[in-house]
Amino acid sequence: MTFLDGTTTLGTGTLSGGTATFSTSALSLGTHSITASYAGDSNYSAAVSTALTETIVAPAFTITYNPNPLVIQQGSSGTSTMTITPSAPYSGTLTFGCNGTSLSITCSFNANSLSWTTSNNSAAQSSVITVQTTAPHAEIKAAGMGAGWLISVAAFFLVLLPGRKSLGVIGRRLTLLALLLVSAGTVLGVTGCGGAPQTVGGTPTGTQSLSITFNGADNASPLSVTIH
Repeated sequence: MTFLDGTTTLGTGTLSGGTATFSTSALSLGTHSITASYAGDSNYSAAVSTALTETIVAPAFTITYNPNPLVIQQGSSGTSTMTITPSAPYSGTLTFGCNGTSLSITCSFNANSLSWTTSNNSAAQSSVITVQTTAPHAEIKAAGMGAGWLISVAAFFLVLLPGRKSLGVIGRRLTLLALLLVSAGTVLGVTGCGGAPQTVGGTPTGTQSLSITFNGADNASPLSVTIH
């Protein structure tokens, strides 16, 4: 007998006394339509059983963190021990991750996964989470265009004035003003290339909920992280 999940073959079972059995732990979360198919032989015709609907749900666990909340200085790291206890006997593996990208937080685990078998299917197991935050940094923003404006006005006067000798004293004064504008623009260009440093970026301060994922899905018990 061949056992199928929809059109996907799961495995085979030997027919004995009109009965065939097959077991598997490979079904994913969700609803499955299981059938048994007999190919037929010289004595019996081929046949397919009525579909059995089987729903696989996520196992339940009790999850604790120590400490919780985890208190960290902005830009530093901290650790918390995550302890997982199956709420009912469980055989399988949990692979861990964290969903903290939007918080400017990264995390790692000293054990990226934990496994339970029939010999320890109700036992509590632990993994240490290291949470790394991001420090702010200084940023200097460019100054305005005042220096360029002064130099442009000065250049305008210097280009026009040499051909206007009849201006006399006024012309010489305008020339002097143009030269002063050039000097002022140059000083502003050197000293005004950037404003005062501003502190930007970094992991936001306050208390955040860091979601720990089990096999790629968020679990219902996030770790609380407080950033100072």
